[in-house]
Amino acid sequence: MSRRKIGLALAAASFAWGLAASVAHATDISFWTWRQEDKAAYNELFADFAKANPDIHVKFESFPDENYPTIVSTALAAGKGGDVIHTHAYGWLEQFVKA
Repeated sequence: MSRRKIGLALAAASFAWGLAASVAHATDISFWTWRQEDKAAYNELFADFAKANPDIHVKFESFPDENYPTIVSTALAAGKGGDVIHTHAYGWLEQFVKA
């Protein structure tokens, strides 16, 4: 299995966990990431998710890599942001938690 596929599988697992933990009854979920190049793969994962959960719509939102930490931190500090936020387990995570 390639590193990319492993990364996508981990992101999908994180997405499912975040969804179940934070948005039990929502119908619209936003997924934030900097990985614009993975949009097709994520949309495929979200389509599979929607088949099993037809009342939940996932919106893929990608932001430029160079601005992503600032965009997320600013949104979180304002009490906003994506329902599920894709992040590195290193570097950005601490910044996002503080926000």
